[in-house]
Amino acid sequence: MPVLYRLFKPIPVVIQEMDSRRLDQLPAGSEVVCADEPPDQNGMVNLTYENTSLLVFLCDLEDRAEAIAHRAPINERPAPETISIRNKAKGTAAAR
Repeated sequence: MPVLYRLFKPIPVVIQEMDSRRLDQLPAGSEVVCADEPPDQNGMVNLTYENTSLLVFLCDLEDRAEAIAHRAPINERPAPETISIRNKAKGTAAAR
């Protein structure tokens, strides 16, 4: 399951564009989603930041960010109606 991270220090990233890559930096406070995949042979993991695909070294992510939430992919999230039914079945009112 993808994980949402918040950076507490700036982090260098590789931005993947059409047929090229470029080096950049994300500022502290940025929120990124890390794919649920093992690092590649270089120790890099895939991130998404504002709909942009990035690569970052896993060791940098671990040193400069904190996990703040686990995110289920959209196609795996239950529909709102399903959530309401589940909440009612447990005897709690669903807040909307």
